[in-house]
Amino acid sequence: MDTYRTSFFAVSAVMLKFFPSSDNNDAIATPASAQQAESGTSTVFSGGSTERFVAHRGYSNYAPENSIPAFELAGKIGFWGIETDICETSDGQFVCMHDDTIDRTTNGSGAISDYTLDDLSQFQIDYGNYLDTNENLKIPTLEEYLSICSTYGNVPIIEIKNITNYDAFLNTIIASGLETHCIITGAIDDVKRNSCKKQYYPCYDNRLHSCTVYG
Repeated sequence: MDTYRTSFFAVSAVMLKFFPSSDNNDAIATPASAQQAESGTSTVFSGGSTERFVAHRGYSNYAPENSIPAFELAGKIGFWGIETDICETSDGQFVCMHDDTIDRTTNGSGAISDYTLDDLSQFQIDYGNYLDTNENLKIPTLEEYLSICSTYGNVPIIEIKNITNYDAFLNTIIASGLETHCIITGAIDDVKRNSCKKQYYPCYDNRLHSCTVYG
């Protein structure tokens, strides 16, 4: 997510600080933290800080980026938000993929916009961390991502990569019940088009000072 093309629907100003995977993420959260979180003993994000922690493309240090396991791990560990990227298929469906093509992260090739959602189901994610313990992964849909955010109480942070049907995109978020707990980012034209849709009412913590992205 490029900071120069990022805009926020927010009550207060927010700064995203990005940390590469090789930085101090291990001191923040590990897969073992997920077990602690599920048992209610995790202290990963305690301390009353106004800083909010966001898992970039899911917790992609310990699972392939923008995959179901990466999203679920971020939820179990207790990240405040989970970031993903959204592209639109040829039949108007929305999938979680950083690139406009599937070449880098799957065993297929070509532009997402040239495939239907059903077409994409034939491909598997074959790039990222811990592939050996996360086999046969499919490209997640926006609905699947939002469902995970809802299950674990995470704020969805969605970067628009390549979509044309903004009404359908926003209606998908509204259908999830997360329209007031969602941040949409992207190119300024994408943000303007979404801000014109009166259905979208973002919410943010007025006391929020900064947001740190891990993964």
